[in-house]
Amino acid sequence: MSEKVAAERVMLSPYAVAAWQSMCERISSFVKERNLPLEQVGQEELWLQNSGSLELRVRVGPLSMKMDVPPEHWHWRKNN
Repeated sequence: MSEKVAAERVMLSPYAVAAWQSMCERISSFVKERNLPLEQVGQEELWLQNSGSLELRVRVGPLSMKMDVPPEHWHWRKNN
């Protein structure tokens, strides 16, 4: 079972941030190629997995694009 987490509560490693930025670029290309309205791009969501990894998700139209962040590439913010 996974739990939704507020983005403000976590910090990503530089590696995870670079990977997420790359995924956002792919999402942008996908949207442009299909001429989708920006309203079809949802807000990113973070989900804590039982394994300790963090799953980043974003809905684009009917699709859900996901990226897993291993436990060693994220941590809780100290003031959370």
